Amino acid sequence: MPELLALIEQLPKRSLWERSEKVKAAAKAIVVQLPKRITVAQPETVSFLPDNVVVLEYEVIEWTASEGLKDTLYETYRPQRIRIKDALPHPSLLCESAALALVSPPAPTYKPHFPSNIITQALLSEAQLESVIYAGQTHSEFLSGFYIVDDSWDNVTVAATSSENAVKFRRGWFLGDGTGAGKGRQCAGIILDNWCQGRQKAIWVSKSSALIEDARRDWCALGGDAKDIIDLSNIKLGDPIPFTQGILFCTYSTLRSQKNGKSRLKQIVEWAGIGFEGAIAFDECHSMGNAMAQEGKLGMVAASQQGIVGLRLQNALPQARVIYVSATGATKVSNLSYANRLGLWQTGDFPFTSREDFVESIEGGGIAAMEVVARDLKALGLYLARSLSFEGVEYQTLEIELTPTQERSYNSYSDAFGVIHNNLEKALEACNITGAKTYNRAAKMSAKSQFESHKQRFFNHLLTGMKCPTLIKAIEQDLAQGLAIVIQIVSTNEELLKRRLDEVPASEWKDLNLDLTPREYVMDYLMSAFPVHLHSIHSGVDGEERSEPVFDADGSPVISQEAVALRDALVDKLACLDPIPGALEQLLWHFGNKQIAEVTGRSKRVLKDESGRLFVDSRGSGANIAETAAFMQGDKQILIFSDVGGTGRSYHADLNAANRRRRSHYLLEAGWRADNAIQGLGRSHRTNQASAPIFRPVTTNVIGERRFISTIARRLDSLGALTRGQRQTGGNGIFEAKDNLESNYAEHALYELFRQIYQGRFYEVPLGKFEQMTGLCLTSHEGGMKIDLPPLRQFLNRLLALRIDMQNTIFERFELLLSQQIEAAIAAGVYEMGVELYQECYSSAPKKKPVYQSRI
Repeated sequence: MPELLALIEQLPKRSLWERSEKVKAAAKAIVVQLPKRITVAQPETVSFLPDNVVVLEYEVIEWTASEGLKDTLYETYRPQRIRIKDALPHPSLLCESAALALVSPPAPTYKPHFPSNIITQALLSEAQLESVIYAGQTHSEFLSGFYIVDDSWDNVTVAATSSENAVKFRRGWFLGDGTGAGKGRQCAGIILDNWCQGRQKAIWVSKSSALIEDARRDWCALGGDAKDIIDLSNIKLGDPIPFTQGILFCTYSTLRSQKNGKSRLKQIVEWAGIGFEGAIAFDECHSMGNAMAQEGKLGMVAASQQGIVGLRLQNALPQARVIYVSATGATKVSNLSYANRLGLWQTGDFPFTSREDFVESIEGGGIAAMEVVARDLKALGLYLARSLSFEGVEYQTLEIELTPTQERSYNSYSDAFGVIHNNLEKALEACNITGAKTYNRAAKMSAKSQFESHKQRFFNHLLTGMKCPTLIKAIEQDLAQGLAIVIQIVSTNEELLKRRLDEVPASEWKDLNLDLTPREYVMDYLMSAFPVHLHSIHSGVDGEERSEPVFDADGSPVISQEAVALRDALVDKLACLDPIPGALEQLLWHFGNKQIAEVTGRSKRVLKDESGRLFVDSRGSGANIAETAAFMQGDKQILIFSDVGGTGRSYHADLNAANRRRRSHYLLEAGWRADNAIQGLGRSHRTNQASAPIFRPVTTNVIGERRFISTIARRLDSLGALTRGQRQTGGNGIFEAKDNLESNYAEHALYELFRQIYQGRFYEVPLGKFEQMTGLCLTSHEGGMKIDLPPLRQFLNRLLALRIDMQNTIFERFELLLSQQIEAAIAAGVYEMGVELYQECYSSAPKKKPVYQSRI
């Protein structure tokens, strides 16, 4: 590396560009003076800039909402307050949620600096130029007040103006455009604006190292040089960064890395310099979610390291121009805790004294309060969120009815899990963890939590595998009609495969005999997490009986032979059940790897040759790029991607690609994260496409599957409210309000269901049978109905593991009670529909304390 750097130093320097006298004479931009905001002057002209830099002129227009909220979810988008001469509309039609479309941003005064060809060659569309303008406008302002940042960059406290080392934080801006709207190009545009004004250092943080190529593509598209993008991973940790200018690219995982007292964060800060005023683009900023500790079921959940280090970088460089970039910025309020430069808390601009106060207040206000936050941010010029129009997009749910054979298999596994649950209770007693009472609460909760987690994962994989025979037929029909197939999954069985291959000599990898079915997850649980360690019961100083693990003279845990016998019986029972291969294996084995492009994180996979023999296939580090290229070039007509390929990549019918076939996008597995699900859907619906995709969620007639869809739908309500100002927009047309089974109305319906079961009014499901099947206890120690009843999510989890006929019986009654709750709320005029109820809610409930006063 030193030799290489020495050679680089010998290269001739770039020619020095002088700014034209015409540009030098251009007037400085006037900055808006808003209450509680400190503005700063634009920088003086500097040398070493292209001679074709011009100040972007535009016309500011007045805007008022012509009418109220319409029935449609989206409105066609065009910048509301500005018109830019000669700027072209976005290549694809853009839209905005109907709620945000009623809100106008403030009139800007900031004027970006660009090479003239940015406009003449339409390198940025009118909407993208609008983003650069509002980002520059926001970056011309500072948050109210002065602050002291400690040496760890973790703690920020309010300080007096005269305090030594007190700093002011430059305000940040949030780009919330949907997937495919060109967020990377807009980041490059904001950085270019700063570059043309002499701020030729920038930091670009993203989710994946592969996205550096996207950053280079977007920067070069605006006339930049690929060499301007510096890959931090190529520079040794702790070494000085040997560049005086450039765009430093790193991933969130690289940003948080440290070793032997050296950290990437410190390395970056030293390169930028404490007075750094350049741009920091947090691309895919939702990766910094959970930046604050939160209360969980088992106690406090620590903040994520990525969120913590993201906050440290912002605190260390108070004058940096921060850009938050994500189509899915937050699926819950606490996930916004990384966005401290918006001034939502502690600054006095909003009535929240701390981040914790903000989260608690907005969560208390529910979805409606989240909707107000997004609308207020746009009204203050701090936020824009446009999406590609859904014109031409089709939605066709592929609902699969299980065959009688599949139903029998599902019921067999359901019975097996019933036995596992009963044996788990017996094993806890045999190990002295429970008995007449709970002797070790932590051990009991750990055992049951792991059991429930493995059970959910198992049934999710089981259902996904059962969908594949019908899915394969649907794909074959699509291919016959000339469509290109995109399949979105979550589970790749990578860890399971690694463990299994570790047990097989490499010499046998060319002729394998492996079980890669969801059943193996349960086997793993039984062998690694089923309670078999003996505990001894003793009395504490307070007289309470507790149990602790027993160890022999060598320090090894003493094993309960009774618990081991219970576990081994379960292993034998599971081994007799029908194996159902994983979804990824079924698809690859049917169509073959020569027809399927796989974009996942797997380094190894098991393929099947023409004779049916299984063998191991290794995938290199560049496999995903090569597979994507093969699909876009038309060499392969089917592409399967997991979360690894779900961000920043393009699989759409690009007009510049050879494969322009219309995409049939199957959402085979939605997973648990709403933001990942929506990011994935954006891979096939993007700018510059020959045709819009067909979105096809794949579901079954198993009622329990609604548990997975419900989790996504609930989080999409929050996602739509926080990022689009309207809860209904979070699902991109895929999920509906009725899919959310975790609402307040559902909570009331569940209470009524439990009451009917307890009182014997649900004749098909007696109390004793319900408690035995589900493991949920409705009866208190005194014999009455418990006050602290099982929560809704736990009920849905347990429902999933019941036999299909029992699932249908219980869920039919639950849905009936839920519809009654909603109808009663509508009849009483208190059913919360969304943003259109704001005015009525505030006026009809004057005695209730508002979360905060909206600025709209």
